[in-house]
Amino acid sequence: MDQHVGNGRTSASLKHGDEFTASTSGGATKNSVKGELSGEFEPSKPIGPAGRKESYHLQELTINKLKFDSLGLIGRKRERDCLKRCYRRMMGHEEGSSSKSSDENDSKVQGNNDKTKGRRELIFIQGPSGVGKTTIANTLKRDIAKEESGLFVNGKFDLSHSEEPYSGIAQALGQICVAIKKQEVMRKRKNPLGEDEPSTGAITEKADFATELISALGSEVHLLVKLVPQLEMIVPDLSEESPEPFFDADAGRNRWAFAFRVLMRAMTSCFAPIVILLDDLQWADASSLELIESLISDEENSNALMIVGCFRPEEVGEDNYLAETERRLEKKVAAVQYSFTVTSLELDNLNVDETHEMIMELLNDDDEDHSRGLAVICHERTMGNPYFLIALLGMLEEEGLLEFQFALLQWIWNEDDISYKTMSTTSIVDLLQRQMKKLPQNVQLMLQYAACLGSSIRVSTLEVLWDTHAVAVLGERSEDLSRLFGELEDAAHFIEYFGVKSFRFVHDEVREAALSLAAEDTVSFQFAVGSSLFHDFGVDGLDELLFEVANLMNKGSLETSVELANLNLKAAEQANKMAAFSSALMYVSKGIDLLPVDRWTNNYDMTLRLCTLGAELAFALRQKTTVEKFCKEVLSQAFCTEMEKFPINLTKCLTLYTMDENTNESIDLCLDVLAELGSPRWNMAVISMGSSVPLLKAIETAKTLEKEEYQALPKMEDPQLLSIVHLLVRLTYIARVSEKPVIVDLCTTQIVRMTLKYGVSAESGVGFANLGLLAASVFGDYEVACFFAEVSGLLQSIVPSKYSESDVLATSCQLALPHTKSFSDCLSPALRGYQLGMQAGNLNGAMWCLMTHSLMYPYQMGKPLLGILENCSKTLHQIQDLRQKDQHLITRMFWQMVLNLTGKSKGKTNLRGAAFNEEKKQTVTALERAYLDAFRLQLMIFFGEYKEAGTLVIDTGGFSTIAPKYFFGMVDTFFRGFAMYLLAHRTRKRKHLQLANEIQTTIEKWAQNGNPNVQHYHLFLCAEQAAYDKKSTEAASLFRKAIVLATRTGHLHHAALFNERCAAYLEAEILESCQSLEDIDFRKSETVRLYTAWGAMQKVKLMS
Repeated sequence: MDQHVGNGRTSASLKHGDEFTASTSGGATKNSVKGELSGEFEPSKPIGPAGRKESYHLQELTINKLKFDSLGLIGRKRERDCLKRCYRRMMGHEEGSSSKSSDENDSKVQGNNDKTKGRRELIFIQGPSGVGKTTIANTLKRDIAKEESGLFVNGKFDLSHSEEPYSGIAQALGQICVAIKKQEVMRKRKNPLGEDEPSTGAITEKADFATELISALGSEVHLLVKLVPQLEMIVPDLSEESPEPFFDADAGRNRWAFAFRVLMRAMTSCFAPIVILLDDLQWADASSLELIESLISDEENSNALMIVGCFRPEEVGEDNYLAETERRLEKKVAAVQYSFTVTSLELDNLNVDETHEMIMELLNDDDEDHSRGLAVICHERTMGNPYFLIALLGMLEEEGLLEFQFALLQWIWNEDDISYKTMSTTSIVDLLQRQMKKLPQNVQLMLQYAACLGSSIRVSTLEVLWDTHAVAVLGERSEDLSRLFGELEDAAHFIEYFGVKSFRFVHDEVREAALSLAAEDTVSFQFAVGSSLFHDFGVDGLDELLFEVANLMNKGSLETSVELANLNLKAAEQANKMAAFSSALMYVSKGIDLLPVDRWTNNYDMTLRLCTLGAELAFALRQKTTVEKFCKEVLSQAFCTEMEKFPINLTKCLTLYTMDENTNESIDLCLDVLAELGSPRWNMAVISMGSSVPLLKAIETAKTLEKEEYQALPKMEDPQLLSIVHLLVRLTYIARVSEKPVIVDLCTTQIVRMTLKYGVSAESGVGFANLGLLAASVFGDYEVACFFAEVSGLLQSIVPSKYSESDVLATSCQLALPHTKSFSDCLSPALRGYQLGMQAGNLNGAMWCLMTHSLMYPYQMGKPLLGILENCSKTLHQIQDLRQKDQHLITRMFWQMVLNLTGKSKGKTNLRGAAFNEEKKQTVTALERAYLDAFRLQLMIFFGEYKEAGTLVIDTGGFSTIAPKYFFGMVDTFFRGFAMYLLAHRTRKRKHLQLANEIQTTIEKWAQNGNPNVQHYHLFLCAEQAAYDKKSTEAASLFRKAIVLATRTGHLHHAALFNERCAAYLEAEILESCQSLEDIDFRKSETVRLYTAWGAMQKVKLMS
């Protein structure tokens, strides 16, 4: 029997009071406690009797203990170096990589090198349990500690609660809120009088954080407070204002994504950088993974953010949510230049040499030969798994198989004894169980309860179980929990404090071992714990425990339970409100399975709610087969009323339109449902004829009412009437996109009639905004259109709805407002429409407003093209990021036009370049075609290809015939008139002049009606008319007036164009006065100056 003696080596002495925190997931690290600004949120604290972290006892400061706490990382240098590079890249200290890295340390690295933007880093660390994923991620705390205002937080997902929405992320966000609150308290202590002090730049004031959050989200802050209760510490009470109900599932998803993005922007403005470690991503719910993708790809966040996700690859299949998320992120980075990087690291177990190195460090042994045999045995038992290895060595020390002799100042062991006595140690769970079973029975029971409650356990919840269920199990009054914590601390460090009044297991394997301690089978024990909590709190009192209790009870073997089915319904409804659709659908399915076979007879209401919600959730997840299954079940019930079937029918309509792309069938179903709800059935013959009589009557009726009469309208209360209006709004959108204008007219007419007859709904404003749009496009009555735009705003104030108001503003900004207000005055409503749309999840309305506000209005106003060019990139990125198709192609066309003008693209009049290629085969709508022709026409005019411009006008109808209701039609109409006057000058054909005059008459009417944006158009076209009529003096005077007005109103592009045309006209007239010759030269120089100021360098280059 060989006995080995390790050579002693003096270790660094510890001063009394030094504090350490152990990280047992594959190693241990030393962490100095410096507070949040030094990089660490709150060190993990071993549980003590009084709930505090205590200094080590004197005997623990001797060298006869294995110093796990001071153990460094073994065999992870390359991985650590990779993390350092990612961190430096995020902070702008090192160049990133725009493609997959060739470095063997980085499995995948994607992103771009734009250091002018805030970097965002997403790092995936994969490897088997206990390999040290969390430990290597925790080394980032060292980097954070070097920053003045950095913050490291973490969260953990749990297998038993894998359907609980956002659980791991909520933990991390809660820590950030606590850190912000702590900084506020510290600041008040330093400055109790509240006097002004110089800013350190470390963190913004609490008021700034709350103000930014409320300004961007409004009442939607409540969405976040429910998930992250710690927000209440730093956000003022908004109890009087509640968020509006979801418009639909897609809107709900969009609202949550936007709210989280705004929250993270505010948080990262407080701490720079923030590093979020999310452990066990393989157990994350789908909504959490979608959120990670949303946060890391948020181009509006210019602050430094790093998200590190650890997962076990053996539990991630090809169809797993996590695998799908990784693939989407890789495609996203490859397709568009985002300012974030994705890095993947793979960790494996230690080899024999690395295992030996770790043992030598723990034993303070420099002699490799002495401990080689021990290393081989330990590697055979643990396969080199770091966490297993540390636990095994701890067990060897505890059982005396590894002993320190003070006389020799050396460690001694017997390899044969160790080999024999550890032969049955086949897994880390077995080893941990052996240690746990040495604890008192009540301590073991406490660990079992904690294991049932997930990765993060609230002490208050454990206390409830301890006071009720534990009495029945132990057969006596249970002991106080605080004393048991003390016993647990003295025995082993299985749990640690986490946040406020919460704790967690130090590793998943510890939790698994604790869970399997139950005398009965694990599933039965979990069900019993869940049942105890359910009966203690009741279904309506569970609150934060709702998902935990539902998950525990669902593990039971009950075949039918109406009570448990109702619990699942509650969980599904709550998950749906949080836009966690996959989790919600799971609870729906479980709830239905728990109902008896005759559920439609004896549990009608619950079954209807479950099936209806299931259909809506399946649609949100685009699971067509599941949608059809739920729809069929509900619609086959003879006793369902039309109102009970309405949500199902609406989901079916949307499925036909969205997933099947069967527009006609979707419209037919909508018309049938409207008739079933009592709406007058439309005469299909009238629809086919395209009669505008009903629309005209509605306009005539609605315009006779005064604004005061609209303000006095009551609210529409009848659910059936509200359902009809809602379906009409949906049908309006489907018909408009499908280019069925008569159905749009009829839907709009009916909404207006119902509003005037029955009162105002949340969507009445949308109907009146559409009525104004139609009044202008069908009848050319812009004055009435503007009146209806004002009415729509009044109606929104009666029944507020952010979703609907965004639609109203999108419509108004596209049509009515630019006919009565200057473009600069229209900017604010467009911005508000964008903000409201984002808050309410109305992405379509929001993106129309964004495109109008950031691109179209500034261009119409003649703002410098370089600023517009930058906005093009940002706007298109957001449109793509939010997957909005309606604005995507138009934005690309516009971007390409600006690239041509600025000289960033080689082309001039053809839209062919980096942003858009008109020669590429692609399907375009009538509206997209109108924009394409308008952009090409303007390029032809600016670059002097007047003949081609005239041909384009003759060959195409432009906005005047396809979409005259859109404000861009104003500028298009002007350029079409300009092109036709030029063509008439050259050809002297009457038909060309007639078309030019018709256009001039249209613009003259707009100008006479007070449109502030077309006055210089009118003057210029009058000058062209005078020039055609050979009225030289009048023409020259009108050209100058048009130039003065365009210049005074800031229209650089039009002022340049007018100067260019005036110079050409004067030169062609060959006026002999010196003054006129000087005027020609001046006009030419002004042309170059103004085009230069505008940024049209391609044009300037051609003129030089």
